[in-house]
Amino acid sequence: MDIHKIISLVPGIVYQFCLRPNGSTCVPYASEAIREIYRLDPEEIREDASQAFIHVHPDDLESHLASIKESARDLTPWQHEYRLKFDDGTVRWLFGNALPQREPDGSTLWHGFITDITERKQAELALAESEGRFREIFDTVSDAIFIHDAETGRILDVNRRMCEMYGLTREQALACGPDDLSAGVPPYSTAEAIEKIRLAHSEGQQTFDWLARTHDGRFFWVEVSLRFASIGGEQRILAVVRDISERKHVDAELRIAAIAFESQDGIVVTNADNIILRVNRAFTGITGYTAEEAVGHTPSIFKSGRHDAAFYAAMWENILHDGSWHGEIWNRRKNGEVYPEQLTITAVKGKNGETTHYVATLRDITERKAAEDEIHNLAFYDALTKLPNRRLLNDRIGQTMAASKRSGLYGALIFLDLDNFKPLNDTYGHVVGDLLLIEVAHRLTSCVREADTVARFGGDEFVVMLSELDADNAESTAQACAVAEKIRSALAEPYVLKFQQEGNAETIVVHHCTSSVGVVLFINHEASAEDILKWADMAMYRAKEGGGNLICFFDSES
Repeated sequence: MDIHKIISLVPGIVYQFCLRPNGSTCVPYASEAIREIYRLDPEEIREDASQAFIHVHPDDLESHLASIKESARDLTPWQHEYRLKFDDGTVRWLFGNALPQREPDGSTLWHGFITDITERKQAELALAESEGRFREIFDTVSDAIFIHDAETGRILDVNRRMCEMYGLTREQALACGPDDLSAGVPPYSTAEAIEKIRLAHSEGQQTFDWLARTHDGRFFWVEVSLRFASIGGEQRILAVVRDISERKHVDAELRIAAIAFESQDGIVVTNADNIILRVNRAFTGITGYTAEEAVGHTPSIFKSGRHDAAFYAAMWENILHDGSWHGEIWNRRKNGEVYPEQLTITAVKGKNGETTHYVATLRDITERKAAEDEIHNLAFYDALTKLPNRRLLNDRIGQTMAASKRSGLYGALIFLDLDNFKPLNDTYGHVVGDLLLIEVAHRLTSCVREADTVARFGGDEFVVMLSELDADNAESTAQACAVAEKIRSALAEPYVLKFQQEGNAETIVVHHCTSSVGVVLFINHEASAEDILKWADMAMYRAKEGGGNLICFFDSES
């Protein structure tokens, strides 16, 4: 083995020290340990060792030098304890051991080693203190301490903390056996306790968690460290016991939290600056982002673009004020798909009330929103034409009437019925009739503004509601008439209907179908929506009685 490697394993300084006839000193060789113990570079003292004496404790310097001179004079082994004291107040205890030899030039050369015995000296000093001081230390440590007889396991001594922890007096504690302080059931019974003590005696220190029991029967968790010790020449087992009930509770909470973290809901944890620190597997399943792709970014990478700055400002105002926010939001997956999400954001507070983290739980509600949309469509829209149905129409009429009352602008309701729809149904069946109704819906929608409403009232009856026409009656009448004429003309165009019956080739039917149109104007009206519909219906029937393909306005005096 390399000599330098061997020297590096020696616990201290391996060195050569030379005392010349003129009284000067040098250190021809010192191992690297001198850097840590003496705080010297070996090169500094190779030719002049005076630096090695600067930090010798003033109280030890005289005896230290005398021991060196004595060893040089008599060529007896040098063995000496002394202290170093450094400028920062650090004190080290050292033990030197070296063999001297006389050199041809009259110098004395020592070969030996110096060991740092600071810890041992401190222990010796502590052991040298009085029993009273020992008891004071023994009783003020924060852990419970038992001293057992190594052979019998009997408790010989306990400290004050042990009595507090178990709810016992010292006399009661000394009378206890292992079963009195344990849960009493496997694996925390007397047999297991005795086995732990035996192992500490035969195999060395044993550290383990234990379910303990107080004098009044309360169970609590402790960490026990058993070790063999010789005290006053007697074999003892020293047991140091620490209450870890809180740690066990925290561990249990962490396990529960870990299980909850991997729930079906996505979870995102950010720091106070909203930087993502952690996500769960459900988050990856919902968003498509892996943990590696998300961590280090802010949740802004999920923004869909459907919400404006005011939306997010209101969200964060709520979080800062109430500590949380809950609602629905549209976000974007990694693949670019925008989806609806149910989101809860909760601020996590530190001991001083400052926000340390944010935890967001999210759930993909695409299916729920689709179901809601379907329910909404079934409730408010015609299944065939996708136009608003009678229920939604009534709501729109009420809104338009209210808006008319506020703005002072006229609105108009156009009620129309197809003149010769029934022959088509009777000849070709409902499938072809449905094709015509769908085409009618398209033509009506193309005749009005986006703000207006086209609804299927039922069968072959349709309603068109015009909003915000004009404040002048004559101008509003002209506008409503123009739209009604546009509708009448569009619906009078031939219908080319293509369909295929089972087992037959495609069939084309060209059908001519006109409409009868009734119109009523309203403004700031006291009448109900039902009245306005009834008046428009009455006007439509006058158009139908006139031969169809006509437009009639409701006249309250007719």
